[in-house]
Amino acid sequence: MKKIFLFMALFATALFGDSRDVLVDEYLKKSAYYEAFERMKQDITVEVSADGIQKANEVFRPKNLKEIFVRVSKDSLSDDDLKQLITFYNSPLGIKYVKTANESDDVFGKNMVKIDEDMEQNRVSKDRLKLFDEFIVAIDIDRVVKITSDLMVNANGKQEASSASVKKGISDYMKSMAPFIYQTLLIDFSDSEVKALVKQYKSHVGKKELEVVYGVMEEISKQLIQ
Repeated sequence: MKKIFLFMALFATALFGDSRDVLVDEYLKKSAYYEAFERMKQDITVEVSADGIQKANEVFRPKNLKEIFVRVSKDSLSDDDLKQLITFYNSPLGIKYVKTANESDDVFGKNMVKIDEDMEQNRVSKDRLKLFDEFIVAIDIDRVVKITSDLMVNANGKQEASSASVKKGISDYMKSMAPFIYQTLLIDFSDSEVKALVKQYKSHVGKKELEVVYGVMEEISKQLIQ
């Protein structure tokens, strides 16, 4: 009898583990997790040494990225949370957001020029600017800036990572650019769509997702100088 119970327990554990893995894979696919981190790797290694690029390639391997996500999300995102997030990324808004975030640099550059011109000529309404502000507050822009700055510094190796002046320079640059970058990202989103994104990231599951994603980024940053 004990063996039967033991078998059933092991079977249930294996079944749960498989189910969780399927959900994780589906989430990573729908949210374009690997593509997002590949673009991040490209952005932070533009001017790094050959050794730095080799280290980044090692840290940003899909297998390592998944292992980090699984570890960070284990106690933060439940199966129900993952299902809710998958539903969001399957929605028209979620699909559009992922597609926009992965636009080519050329498209992003053109949109950035347009935003700059619109801002200079006061073609962006106060209500629209207020929406942008609500969005960057919802995603915790200060934390985004800190993590991204650390990633850029650490990609250059331990020596630069220990330089206070380098850290400050990159942090100041990111602080000035981050709001502008997100305005560009949301250029083709209607006011109602931006409001829906704000609602998503302010929701319980949205906050938990951000916490996990930022946790993954922080772990990657640490690994870059290990």
